[in-house]
Amino acid sequence: MNPLKGIGAIAAKEARHIRRDRRSMLILFALPAVIVGIFGFVLSFEIENNAVAVLNQDRGALSRKLLHKTEVSRTFRLVEELSATADIHQAFSREDIKMVIVIPPGFSRALTQEGRLDLHLWLDASEPKVAWTMERGMKNITGELLRDLLPPYVPGNLPIRPLPVSTPLADARQTEHLPTVALAQKALVQNTLTQNALTPEPVIHFLYNPTLKKEAMPIPGLIMVIFILVSSIMLSISINKEKEHGTARLLNLTPLGTSSMLLGKTIPYLVISVFHILTVWLLSRHLFGVTVAGSGVHYFVLCVLFALNAMTFGILISSLVTRQLEALIICWLFLFIPNIFLSGFIFPVLNMPAFMRGLAGLLPGTSFIEAYRGIVFRGTGLAENASCLSFLAAEGVVVLGMAILIMKLRHNPR
Repeated sequence: MNPLKGIGAIAAKEARHIRRDRRSMLILFALPAVIVGIFGFVLSFEIENNAVAVLNQDRGALSRKLLHKTEVSRTFRLVEELSATADIHQAFSREDIKMVIVIPPGFSRALTQEGRLDLHLWLDASEPKVAWTMERGMKNITGELLRDLLPPYVPGNLPIRPLPVSTPLADARQTEHLPTVALAQKALVQNTLTQNALTPEPVIHFLYNPTLKKEAMPIPGLIMVIFILVSSIMLSISINKEKEHGTARLLNLTPLGTSSMLLGKTIPYLVISVFHILTVWLLSRHLFGVTVAGSGVHYFVLCVLFALNAMTFGILISSLVTRQLEALIICWLFLFIPNIFLSGFIFPVLNMPAFMRGLAGLLPGTSFIEAYRGIVFRGTGLAENASCLSFLAAEGVVVLGMAILIMKLRHNPR
């Protein structure tokens, strides 16, 4: 037999098999286009629309101009105005605040009369990349404010003409009639002559990760990946393995109901998940120096709750398919990939379109990462993370109920 004809016959047979198998057609042709179309459109590494709170104790024209420049920039979004310095730390636990701008009293006077930028920025450094972007963005804004205020005397571009010789008395008389801009120009020139170069920058305060350890950033996402692999994918494959080997029918003949059977299947994976919770906590503490700023009990409750939530999705997927390979593909495409790309682990959720932010909010990974950063990095408690914890619990109950209902209908169609 001609080998080429044999190869051609096998290829034709496989092509017919693919054409007849709807799942294969969907995975091979439709799904790649959907992934590229959706993820390519909504995902962006740009860090924009960061929520910012403001404590403006100056109320001068320059402070208002600074806030206006901040508001119109794409990087920031002013969402709250504070009334006292005591509200700074509390602000980071509300409305997903990433930065607090503190404008002390006398900000405008210090800038116009002394050429000094008296501005303080408090940054949430639990995400170092976001903190760096916001720091750079605010330095660009303050630099633009100085350029607008002092166009002839930007550092490194001093006028060539010599300054007139003056006396203190003459300076005092001239200063009385100089406009604000001229006073600022005079102060900047004097500071530049004495300090060689003037590059006023805001005072930066990094919170929750003062040393900007990059190792802390991916930890919540990595924990999410571990629980999805162990609690969802492996559990789903195990349940479908029972179906393929025929032991699922034997289990259905026992007095145990569907709920009892599922409980028995999930207990070993829950124990494994608890082991991973303790392992990740020890590794994060001793290898990366990441400690739990909040309560260790809250951290444990969050991780267990997310593991249980992930198990319910694994059970639901196993109730919809009968083969291990199908369960693996569905878990990978509809659970693993969306949680990786849409939960805020890699791409900021705020940069996504509104409809994708709504979809991201339905993913358990989004609530887990948000609550993890609050408990571990910011030290928040149950009250601040109640919405995330409640959502994980409620979603798990709903998904588990759907899975049990589907299994009962399939086993007892009448």
